Amino acid sequence: MKPISRIISSLKSGILLGAAYFLSDAFGAFLAIGQLFDPKPETFLLMGVAALFTIGPAMLLSLIWSHTLGRYLVLAEFQKSTKSALFIALMVGVSVLGYGLRVSRVQSTAQSVAAVGAESPVPVLWIVIDTLRADTLYGDDLSFPHAPSLKQLANDSHVFTDAEASAGWTLPSVATLLTGIHPTTLYSARGYLPNWAPTAAQRLKRAGYQTHAFMDNYLLERRNGFASGFDTFFQKSALRFAFTFPGFRLIPTRLRETLREEFEIFYYGGKGLTDSAIDKMQAMGPATPFYYVHYMDVHYPYYEHPEVSPDPVGVEPVQLHYAMEAARQTGATPNSAQMKFLMHRYEGELKALDPNIGRLLEHWDKKFGQESLIVVTSDHGEEFLEHGELGHGNSLYKELVHVPLIIRLPLSLRAEVKPRADSTAVGIVDILPTTLDVLGISAVPDTDFLGVQGESLLPWMQGTAPAPARGIYATQNRHQRRIYRWRTQDHAYINRYDHKGKKAPVGRSELYNKAQDYDEQDDLFKTSPQIATDSQKALSKFVEEQEKDRDPKPVTTEANIDAMKALGYIE
Repeated sequence: MKPISRIISSLKSGILLGAAYFLSDAFGAFLAIGQLFDPKPETFLLMGVAALFTIGPAMLLSLIWSHTLGRYLVLAEFQKSTKSALFIALMVGVSVLGYGLRVSRVQSTAQSVAAVGAESPVPVLWIVIDTLRADTLYGDDLSFPHAPSLKQLANDSHVFTDAEASAGWTLPSVATLLTGIHPTTLYSARGYLPNWAPTAAQRLKRAGYQTHAFMDNYLLERRNGFASGFDTFFQKSALRFAFTFPGFRLIPTRLRETLREEFEIFYYGGKGLTDSAIDKMQAMGPATPFYYVHYMDVHYPYYEHPEVSPDPVGVEPVQLHYAMEAARQTGATPNSAQMKFLMHRYEGELKALDPNIGRLLEHWDKKFGQESLIVVTSDHGEEFLEHGELGHGNSLYKELVHVPLIIRLPLSLRAEVKPRADSTAVGIVDILPTTLDVLGISAVPDTDFLGVQGESLLPWMQGTAPAPARGIYATQNRHQRRIYRWRTQDHAYINRYDHKGKKAPVGRSELYNKAQDYDEQDDLFKTSPQIATDSQKALSKFVEEQEKDRDPKPVTTEANIDAMKALGYIE
């Protein structure tokens, strides 16, 4: 065969094999995680890019084959039926492999548990706004400058102005929110929600509730246990689905980030998520519902919303992803015009999201009335160089753990619990036990379920018990850092270890007086040694107690490693 003919033939074979591989892999992907596929033009664009980056390498490999082993092993000598059989076997094998590599690694708890009644069953709505700082939502004077719909809800609610998350990034924080169990006990940073930890949905389902989740954060997949107990689990993600294809991972990081910035493919979006929740609501029968609605709009990338928040004069556009990487690797940070751009876009996402939350709340009250429980919170905040970092997952300072917490009690309880703002330090670990207490469902261990580690805030809200006098705990282990935070009403103690290669970790401790320095800028660790020592002892004792109950079989799922890479958390 002439050289030119050999090249053309090998390229044709590469195109055929690459396309066959991609289609077979896509078939397996649809069987395994088809619920993530979002049939929008952007999704097909990403699939097309993934196909190109699959066919391209296949053409190169075919070309290499034809000029090496292909010279001696000529497939044309095989009978047509044999070649067809090999081709079909290859496609079936790729489909099976594609399915097997994507299907659940950690099965949701499917155990049959005894039914338990709720003494005061009322509809329950949890709204989680990913990456939302409390100060951004509340404003300096609880005026809710970017969120009038949530302001209206707050007027009839108990607003906790000093609530803290359990971690500085999504997965461990939401794991604690759903279970009422601290992240150290869950060991949740490994990438999944363990089977032995019952979720809010599981607890309410056995109490007779219909449970429905509308999830826009694809770290929290059904494959990793976060759908446990939910009757339905709505989740769509063009980027997450495309990211499962090997070809898509060959795309240069800068191109992938540009696609994520230029096309709204990172999340499903507040409008679509709200529409799905409302549609389910309108189709519901007489059963009592538990809704979990997790919005992703405020999370990076911050898309432009000129209809509600046009970019002001004097800002300089910058991609947060590259700014974060530069800050971590070289210490370089955006200039003032770029920071103004980032903070404006961040606030603009909340402004654009708020009307959709307003629609959800309006339909909820129209369907279920005021005799229901509504909780609004976040999983973590966002850093804008307050301590030299950008984004989240880097630290446990106030800007990352200070999250909103709004609880609107059922109308029958609001007569005795007047809506008010309260500055007592609480944690999102307290949301599940508070919910169970309102509904009259036991949170203590029984033959089926474990107890919870948070505390119900209801007795304190009702004035029948003093405010909780215990520390609020947060921890995380990311970016070669292991960090612990111990918060009391008056102080915040942070213990941090930086790991660099095989060297011993470098430890650092910080102490802040929250009454005088709420933003945690004046480190008192050296000047207040007794308080620091007492805080360290309390933290160490607490961590030791949590580790005693830890699941002894830690594993990390490939599914969540993939998801964290797609989100940009890890490379």
